[in-house]
Amino acid sequence: SQDIDYEGLGVKVPDYFYCPIMCEVMMDPVVAADGHSYERAAIEEWFMDHARSPKTNEVLLDLSVRPNHTLRAQIAEWRDGVVKAKGSHSSTTNSNSSSSSS
Repeated sequence: SQDIDYEGLGVKVPDYFYCPIMCEVMMDPVVAADGHSYERAAIEEWFMDHARSPKTNEVLLDLSVRPNHTLRAQIAEWRDGVVKAKGSHSSTTNSNSSSSSS
């Protein structure tokens, strides 16, 4: 995991949730022929101009991609945790601000 405090919530982001092209948490992860996962839109755009892996630079004979359902489920579960943390963080912040104004 990267030691990134996601949105100030104290939630760590696993490295493999990030698309190596976009450097953002993936929404629609797919696996390319190089065995690495990418955001679908990013890798499809990459393949318009390149026939190499963006991660390893190896020549790829197969430019098709396949959904990474497992990674997508892990990211969805992680996002649910972020939403819960955000909800408890905002209710804590709201209760602190309302008690300090009394």
